[in-house]
Amino acid sequence: MASDYDFLRTLTIEPFDPEVHDRAAFSCNEQRIDNYVKNNLRHLHENYHIRAYVASPKDSGEIVGFYALNNHAIDASALPQELLKGLTRYDKISAIYLSALAVDFKHQKKGVGSYLMADAFKRSAQVNESSGFSFFVLDALDEGVLTFYKELGFVELDSTPKRMLLPMKTVRNAG
Repeated sequence: MASDYDFLRTLTIEPFDPEVHDRAAFSCNEQRIDNYVKNNLRHLHENYHIRAYVASPKDSGEIVGFYALNNHAIDASALPQELLKGLTRYDKISAIYLSALAVDFKHQKKGVGSYLMADAFKRSAQVNESSGFSFFVLDALDEGVLTFYKELGFVELDSTPKRMLLPMKTVRNAG
């Protein structure tokens, strides 16, 4: 998938602002995500349940793509033994969760998803400097996205289909 670097250079990734960013116009052609953006994003962001970031053309309210992060915990018994090495022996292991990442259908196949993921990694690594957590976790919606995340090094958990994780050490080294 080739990136449209000229297009990506026109984008800025910034915290979601419901007074600026046009949720009504956003559609990634996945009803669950479109409903999330239109009906839940504002409430969840304003109440600090998530932190959402949007890619928009500079000085525009258009949402080209977005992602949302929140804190999470993984049941330690669900992790493969090789990922437990060096971790403290708690029942739950702290993580950051990518609760959503989507690109408006008009801008798909331009590298926006990878651009957003790189920013999510960067922000997560920054947060990890002041608040310890061991993994970056997400749930893949379908097989196509599952393949994309596997190519980035994510591991699928046997106990929860399409739940994927990446050690934070890998995320920090990605930048």
